[in-house]
Amino acid sequence: KTYKTLIKPYLTEQQINLLSQIYKLWHLAYDDVRVNMLGQVFPMKPTSLSMMANDVCNSRCQMCSIWQQKKDQEITVENLSKVLSDPFFSEIRHVGITGGEPTLRPDLPELYQAVCTSLPKIDAASIITNAILEDVVKERVLASAAVCKQHNINFGVMVSLDGVGEVHDEVRGRKGNFDSAIHTINYFRQQNIPTSFGCTITRSNALYVDELLDYAISEGLYGRFRIAEFIDRLYNSTQTEFIRNFDEKTAYHLGLFFFRAEHDFETHSAHQKTYRSIRA
Repeated sequence: KTYKTLIKPYLTEQQINLLSQIYKLWHLAYDDVRVNMLGQVFPMKPTSLSMMANDVCNSRCQMCSIWQQKKDQEITVENLSKVLSDPFFSEIRHVGITGGEPTLRPDLPELYQAVCTSLPKIDAASIITNAILEDVVKERVLASAAVCKQHNINFGVMVSLDGVGEVHDEVRGRKGNFDSAIHTINYFRQQNIPTSFGCTITRSNALYVDELLDYAISEGLYGRFRIAEFIDRLYNSTQTEFIRNFDEKTAYHLGLFFFRAEHDFETHSAHQKTYRSIRA
């Protein structure tokens, strides 16, 4: 924004937009060279971390079988502080806490306390939740946001949202989850907490993602879309009925959808690139 302010008196809007596009392309090229070429010789420390708070869940998603697992050993707050204090994590700037369902942990705010006090360069933290236990989610996420605010760390929430109404409930396997998800999204927006949604596309909701995008635009919501994948930590190798099980017509529809999402909805160049990759 500062850069644009400085050059605005001297250039037209079209010239400024052109320079912005050139800068974005240069930045992507630099990242590619630094990570994929120089990074092989001079390894980089990680700058972001996605951390599973637990391995249990109260949802019954089509694309995930974590909910079938028995409760596993969870890292304690003390051990998390010890792990994150290792010099390997000294460049971490963003931590996203996921699960399972992370809000099932009563000590969730303490996890964020460990994150905020153990990482010297952290400036952002986030969480993703299914928002099934609406009141519990609100209480524990709000407390976690307060911890981050105390340490001047930006905080954001992503709520799983895979369709409108019954479409979402079918994918998540829980009746009423769409309503609790929307209530939770609106609640955190009212609390001035940056809130988005995350949509995972399976065979069940593939033909209804345009309706979700229309709904998001009408409600002023921002979110991201992804195709369900086979991932070991989700124990979903047997979920072949729902994961990437698209006929040619559905695949073509998704190609058109991700083109629309890239050009009419998403503004961040990195996520636009992801949508192009999915479409390909």
